[in-house]
Amino acid sequence: MKVLNIIISLVFLIIIISCEEEDPNFKPLKLGTFNIEWLGDSINDRVDRNQEDYELIAEVIKFADFDLVGLQEIENKDALDILMQFLPKYKCYVGRNGSQQNLAVIYKDFIEIKLIGEYMPLSIVRDRHRPGLVLEAKKGNFDWIMMIVHFKASSRWDNTPEKKANSYEIRRKQAEIANRWVDSILNIGKEKDVFLLGDFNETPKRKKNNTIIPLITNKKLHFLTGNLKSCKYKRLYSIDHIVCSESAYQRFQHNSENQINLYSMYDDEQTGKISDHCPIITLFEVRSPDND
Repeated sequence: MKVLNIIISLVFLIIIISCEEEDPNFKPLKLGTFNIEWLGDSINDRVDRNQEDYELIAEVIKFADFDLVGLQEIENKDALDILMQFLPKYKCYVGRNGSQQNLAVIYKDFIEIKLIGEYMPLSIVRDRHRPGLVLEAKKGNFDWIMMIVHFKASSRWDNTPEKKANSYEIRRKQAEIANRWVDSILNIGKEKDVFLLGDFNETPKRKKNNTIIPLITNKKLHFLTGNLKSCKYKRLYSIDHIVCSESAYQRFQHNSENQINLYSMYDDEQTGKISDHCPIITLFEVRSPDND
């Protein structure tokens, strides 16, 4: 009788494990960030795209197979809706207060999402700088809070020392604000799994005049993508990052940080219609019991 009970227990265990393997909620979380350069709504767009170009962007996202990905440089909901018609397995949300470069999130329909809203303190000057986009999410036994960011760039428009210094100073302030947001979540709330991800317009590897020092030196945070090189400029490090708290880091699958190199997959004309950034991917296990 004992032997029969053991056999029955083993059968049930096999069935449970088999069901979990088939359930996408128990596969590792694929978390990413992707700056889709000036994704417009087909009206006076900075990057002129036709339907085939939007399909190409969707092809990249499907190839990456993200569970959830933070997006930058989305003009508005109309722009994102054009893309979403080619991504039937995903849902989406786009912010409204980033002028022509809003933040957005797309996620598979089995991911649980609670949108918190836009974090306006990151918009140093309203209508010129982008607020963060904050949300809570859950996959399997893993739940977390995250903020998608797009910090101030240093661009060709910074054609004087004063303009360049001003861009650096704004980015420093944004890093300080984002760092305080992380600390407030970890110190005040119950949630210990926290993410910052997006376009930081900076690398933690910069040794001189680094503008994101508060985030780099925060011992509660891990820059998972700090060693990734730029896919466009081979000698430089990536400025797109995924950063997490110590608790979330315990679920991180080491060496899973990667990017989809558009420049090796497509010709120059196609890449120009997709983006001047490459999608970034990280993996996290979701089977362990939640710890907060």
